[in-house]
Amino acid sequence: MQDLNNEEVQQAIELITNNSEIKETQKADLINNLWKINYIVKPPTMEEFLTPQYIGAVADKLFPHVRRVLTDFMNPSLDNKKRVLALSTHIGYGKSSVSTILILYIMVHLSYMKSPKKFFNLNEMGSLVAVLLSFTLKKASQTLLQPFIQLLKASPIFHQTRTEDGLVGKQKAIPINHIAYTTAGRMGAVQLAKDIHITVISDRASLLGMNVFAGVASEISFWIEKGISVEEIWSTFTDLRDRINNRFNHAYLTATILDSSPIDIDLSPIDKWLYTPGEADSDPEVMFINAKVWDSFPEKFPIWLKTGETFSVYRGSGAKPPKIIYDDKELQDFSDDEIFHVPIDLKLQFEQNLKKNIADGCAYPAGGLMKLFEAYHYIDEIFSPILKNVYTPIEIPEERDPTRLIWDQIKDKFFIHLGNNHYEFYRSPMEKRSIHIDLSETGDISGIGMSHKELNIKGEIIIIHDFLIPLHKGQTRINIDAVIEFILDLKRLGKIKLFKVTADQYQSATLLQRLRRENIDAEKLSVDKETGPYMVYSSWVKSGKIKAGNSIHLKNNLKSLVEVRREKGSIKIDHIQGSPIYTDSGSWITSQIGYRAKDISDVACGSAYNLIIDTSIPKYIFDDRITEASSEASKQKVLKGIHDRLGLKIKKTY
Repeated sequence: MQDLNNEEVQQAIELITNNSEIKETQKADLINNLWKINYIVKPPTMEEFLTPQYIGAVADKLFPHVRRVLTDFMNPSLDNKKRVLALSTHIGYGKSSVSTILILYIMVHLSYMKSPKKFFNLNEMGSLVAVLLSFTLKKASQTLLQPFIQLLKASPIFHQTRTEDGLVGKQKAIPINHIAYTTAGRMGAVQLAKDIHITVISDRASLLGMNVFAGVASEISFWIEKGISVEEIWSTFTDLRDRINNRFNHAYLTATILDSSPIDIDLSPIDKWLYTPGEADSDPEVMFINAKVWDSFPEKFPIWLKTGETFSVYRGSGAKPPKIIYDDKELQDFSDDEIFHVPIDLKLQFEQNLKKNIADGCAYPAGGLMKLFEAYHYIDEIFSPILKNVYTPIEIPEERDPTRLIWDQIKDKFFIHLGNNHYEFYRSPMEKRSIHIDLSETGDISGIGMSHKELNIKGEIIIIHDFLIPLHKGQTRINIDAVIEFILDLKRLGKIKLFKVTADQYQSATLLQRLRRENIDAEKLSVDKETGPYMVYSSWVKSGKIKAGNSIHLKNNLKSLVEVRREKGSIKIDHIQGSPIYTDSGSWITSQIGYRAKDISDVACGSAYNLIIDTSIPKYIFDDRITEASSEASKQKVLKGIHDRLGLKIKKTY
């Protein structure tokens, strides 16, 4: 029977169980000893494995929910198709224990086999490998390998030897149901007899060439904070899963374990897959574990246990931030699946840090990455129908003559031609302007933005983005001289009063020197190095004090901004990583153009910041209730009301 494949073994079992001439006691004996076909030692069930006989004192400290997950996932019934264990749960659940024990259980099975490679129909030259994967080797060793080493030391059936050469001798010297291992193996962190290994890796390229029977991807969503792209995160997880399935043909004794706390459903591809209905929950191979802290440890919440009292929490979305619901009448505004009914014991804790506790306690990705704009309605309110902007990129390749290259493409949109080569800007022509430039010689998109101040109907200073122009390099490099010529055209032809011109670090020295020779106040300004400019800009956006014409690049750039922690602990503003989107239908509602980038939000932020820190008072009034369709009488009525209120406000304030 050793030469039979799994399907033929199943047929043999059916021949025995369906044979009426074999006594029931004989059937039971045959079925119970079928393990002898492939095993030297009878392998334990998961229930048997979770005892001191196999894992030592660890068995007495396992949480009941950890036991349930392990036994359910490794249920040996023929209809169990689960091969992916997705652990996205509350903090303190015991994810590392689940991952470590599950892999060790499979390794014990492989060690007890006569020939594990023959069992899986693998080439004898290829090693059997369990992979521990995290964003750095150090992190993988700390979070995954260390618990594994501790479990090996706690187990009475595992015996360590110093060298790889000593494995065979050690295995012969110990009882047949015991297993020798070394931490000095040739392939990784731990090696067992029969060429079974545990290795630590930090990128998917390391998977190549290995027979991976099990793997753990640890805190993979948090790789975003380390600047790893969403495509790389998703590809790493799927490559690990696909490699295991392709080599082992979805076999029972394999596992892909996703050990990743929830972080942000908008930004993390893992969270999007897990928490979007119809994705992971409809995959027959996936067991998704998503437990709240009070599900696992009800005893920690005595008031709730005694009274059943809870408070309601809205979990949040891209459009609205999470919130505690203090008035039950508000609950009618939300569906049941958007509300958590949290034990009253946790109310103060949730009030102090709501988003963190939704992620850590409710195990829902409420935005742990700290998006700069948690609610997108702030971004939508920037855009006004009475303002103009540049919607699609302007090409300025280096081989073109820079003279009026940009000016000729935008002058008719933004300027009124008064004759004799004299132009006037269409809005607030006498107000002083700020320009910010973000150049990328070889990148897909650069940007230039111009802004000015106005007063709203409350008498508050606001920033108007005159234009935010995406600049495309074409097939070669961007024409930096064309940018310089355009700024000079704005001054000479457009009669723009240039208050200040700033530029980011790249290629800016020559540009700024040229502008200063033309008596233009020009200096460097990086909105990347310090968080100040973006923090000020975002506060003005949230106060409704930033206005612009429709810019799909700005809209999606702002939605992509997150606070990222550097290696040394400081914070910077960056976009979520991944391939930027620069072409699609261009629909204002559905387009993703500008997503995973910040070229245009940088020029918007920079040009606005220059004006915000300036103390001058503007002369013009902004009111987007006045449109081209308004009658002249209604315009005058609205303007009179504005003037009256504005006069009182200015007199009182200044």
